[in-house]
Amino acid sequence: LATMDRQAVMKGERMDAVKEYLSWRGIPKELGFKVRRYYEGFYAASTVFDEHNILENLNPHLQSEVLDHILSRTVGKLSLFEKLDPAFKVSIFPMLKPLELAEGELLFYKGSASKDLLFLLEGSIN
Repeated sequence: LATMDRQAVMKGERMDAVKEYLSWRGIPKELGFKVRRYYEGFYAASTVFDEHNILENLNPHLQSEVLDHILSRTVGKLSLFEKLDPAFKVSIFPMLKPLELAEGELLFYKGSASKDLLFLLEGSIN
């Protein structure tokens, strides 16, 4: 319970910082709403803890076990990830970022280049 309270407080502080930034930059209301909704989803799907530092200090075997557990709930479900070398999983984990889109929300325009490699875990894309 204390951990959940701590996470809620830290996420609230981060959302307050996003709101202050949007106000400071004079971002229009509609665009600001999209940014806030993005960060709400982002923070809901990620941790506020310094996960990279926590994992980096584990011994390699324990680190691999923890990452297998974490990834098993997301991209670890994909056959591509099942066969990856544990050391490679450890190296790419910090680069994985959750992304959640609302129905009808634009991911990118058809024909435009994406700098990201995306994995669809649920839903569909048109």
